[in-house]
Amino acid sequence: MKNVLMISTDRGMLNHDTHVAKRHAGYTGFADTLHIVVFSFKKIHSKERIKLAENVFVYPTASYFKFLFLFDSLYLGLKIAFKEKINFVVAQNAFETGVIGYIISRALKSKLQIQMHTDPFSENFVKGNPGLLGKLRQMSTRFLLPRASSIRVVSQRIKDGLEKFLKNSSSDKILPPIIILPIFANVKKIMETNPIINLKEKYSQFENVLLTVSRLEPEKNIYMAIDATKIVLEKIPNTCLLIGGSGSIKNDLQNYITKNNLGKNVFLIGFVEDTPSAMKTSDIFLLTSDFEGFALTLIEAAASSTSIVSTDVGLIGGVLFPEEDVLVAQVRDIQTFSTQIIRILSDQNLKERLIRNALNAVQTRVLQNERDYLEAYKNSWN
Repeated sequence: MKNVLMISTDRGMLNHDTHVAKRHAGYTGFADTLHIVVFSFKKIHSKERIKLAENVFVYPTASYFKFLFLFDSLYLGLKIAFKEKINFVVAQNAFETGVIGYIISRALKSKLQIQMHTDPFSENFVKGNPGLLGKLRQMSTRFLLPRASSIRVVSQRIKDGLEKFLKNSSSDKILPPIIILPIFANVKKIMETNPIINLKEKYSQFENVLLTVSRLEPEKNIYMAIDATKIVLEKIPNTCLLIGGSGSIKNDLQNYITKNNLGKNVFLIGFVEDTPSAMKTSDIFLLTSDFEGFALTLIEAAASSTSIVSTDVGLIGGVLFPEEDVLVAQVRDIQTFSTQIIRILSDQNLKERLIRNALNAVQTRVLQNERDYLEAYKNSWN
């Protein structure tokens, strides 16, 4: 019998209709029961338990303030752990959720799997997480990783970074196995789905449509997409940039657009419900993040037959290769990033080659069958 407790920050699981909720509902065969504690705010979510599947349950912390996430998740997690006879704990990261997962696993004397979606020791992560919080997260990672039963990462890039750290660690503990399991994307479904929205038609006054879709948070560096577009407009004026998503810097981005007199070419379009449709009907997908663990949107863009310009993060160099499948710039290199956009907009043959190669890459280098993915995920718990 395996009863699993997961500690997560992904509030998408609190809505049955989201992709992440549906994905976790599919974990019904992984264990006898799966209980997921999610950091959440009381003003948005109640404490009521949510049933995703017959044996998959989600519990919002419903915290009054952000700093209470730790205390509320620990109390709730321990309560569930002893009531449901939990014997395996999964933490979404080696930061806040990892600390809670570790305390609970120690109390239960159970195994702990830590999932890592980014390399906390990478230069770009360190730059993107300055101050006390960043230092605390690195400290918790250094303490927790050697004490986990296993570590699941989403890319070879992250595994390489963690292995380098673990080998240099002064800990005398046996190093836990590191399992590579990317986030699943249904490439075939994306390829076969007809768009339900058409950005080229909606913004028909422009010849070229650039698109970026992400959480509007500092580490996504959407400002870089705006700055690059400003440079592109000097050479190819009939171009627009559409920024999809929501987040804490939405108003700051709008002010930045206005300040740079780009209101006629750069638009915040809000949450994009059907990302593949948006990608299929744009010319170039842009990813400007300072750091990424995997960058699922790059898989979705490639499967949507959209050309891509990205910073050198996530699965770049592991699934999609520079100049072969995508055009790449170093993090925060605005000049090169804009040059790469101009190259694609100015060369139809290059654009078609990149699209063709990227599509082939995601068809051959990532898991195509969801059943195989779920089986691999299940095995990571064993």
